[in-house]
Amino acid sequence: MTSNYDVVRVEFVPVYRLLVRFRNGTAGTVELAESFFRGVFEDLRGPGRLAEAHCRNGFVEWPGELDLAPDAIRRSGHWRLD
Repeated sequence: MTSNYDVVRVEFVPVYRLLVRFRNGTAGTVELAESFFRGVFEDLRGPGRLAEAHCRNGFVEWPGELDLAPDAIRRSGHWRLD
């Protein structure tokens, strides 16, 4: 089942930003704060790992079974994840 808020495109922008587009056309920049890189996301701290972002099944995903749900990033325009 698809949702209008499924992520359909993600692109890494140095150093800790992602450009994200949702199925409904909403798009924006996600800035990942230093505090984002804790717990399971600690391995993404290096820009090389963060650049491995891709979208599948409506989520932003990275190798190693890490993902970021659309609900965590959905808003209009510019977002900041802490």
